[in-house]
Amino acid sequence: MKPPSGSKPDRFPWRFGFYLIVFFYLAGDLYFFKGPIRQAIDARKENALQNAPDQSQWLAIVNQEPITKRQVDVALMQHLFSRGRDIDQLSEKNEQILRFTVLQELINDVLIQQYSRGAKFEAPRAEIDDFIVYFESQFETPEELESRSEEQKLTTEDRHEALADVVNQKRWIDSRIGKAVEVTDEEASAWFEENREKGEGFTNPERFRARHIFISTVIDDGPERFSLIRGIHEKITVQKADFAAMVLQYSEDQRTKKLGGDLNWFTENRMPDDFFRKVKMLNVGEISEPFLTKIGWHIVQLIEKKPAELLNFETLKPEIVARLKSERQSARVKELYLKLRRVASIKVFTDRL
Repeated sequence: MKPPSGSKPDRFPWRFGFYLIVFFYLAGDLYFFKGPIRQAIDARKENALQNAPDQSQWLAIVNQEPITKRQVDVALMQHLFSRGRDIDQLSEKNEQILRFTVLQELINDVLIQQYSRGAKFEAPRAEIDDFIVYFESQFETPEELESRSEEQKLTTEDRHEALADVVNQKRWIDSRIGKAVEVTDEEASAWFEENREKGEGFTNPERFRARHIFISTVIDDGPERFSLIRGIHEKITVQKADFAAMVLQYSEDQRTKKLGGDLNWFTENRMPDDFFRKVKMLNVGEISEPFLTKIGWHIVQLIEKKPAELLNFETLKPEIVARLKSERQSARVKELYLKLRRVASIKVFTDRL
């Protein structure tokens, strides 16, 4: 479903007052009362300045905490990598613009880190531990995780502390904008009614569930591959061999091999055209002849299919609420950044970018 084209008009008349309270709390703590946030930032910036590298490498100072060229270089590479791009693809002007954008994001990150630490804000330990487990599970092996950490000169303790910071900072932001981004059932329902006539995203397309046996031709495309798939097909259709057993014995799709070849539910836009066209022609229970796609040979059995259907509000409600909430969070976070910047001391050395 497409994201909502825009949030509803603000229905929280106390939002302005809410942000005034946040603003004056921050301003009072930082400049008038020498509160815990100011004390923590003072200690943090003193430590940062004492241990800072060559000042000629500083690209910005946030409450006297430097952001270095190396930090921007790393953040830039991560930004490009996450979008499948390479720095060599950028013109000099575009690279400079992107460096400035990345630097602004780092300034925001440092501000959030300073204020969340200054307030001694800590998320529940269980939530932090769950996030650490989730993050570390993204690496294929523990050795890869440790290798990547060593490249960044991070010990396990450093890594866990950095991940805890991420959770703490997110929860600190949530604690300041949480109520302002809540979406009521009435607002979600109103958005549904206003947008349902557009059609797109309000219909569940035709869905199929199938299982397959796959023989790759990416590396080896010789005639023995065709002979192999034909022999498997004969065992299933003539000799009545069990389909799942044949999958386990022969299929080269490692993701589905131990699942009996089950591809689970899918729609047309989830599968390559050369595969989907063949599946769509099958009746439920029918086993296809071997057919060739760009990556190899397949034998497919259609297990079940469901027709296209209109989705009602109750089905779409969680997604509508999540998208409206995400929009509001984005807007409120931008407002919070502005508030933090207004009470911060920030100096940017644009000539060094």
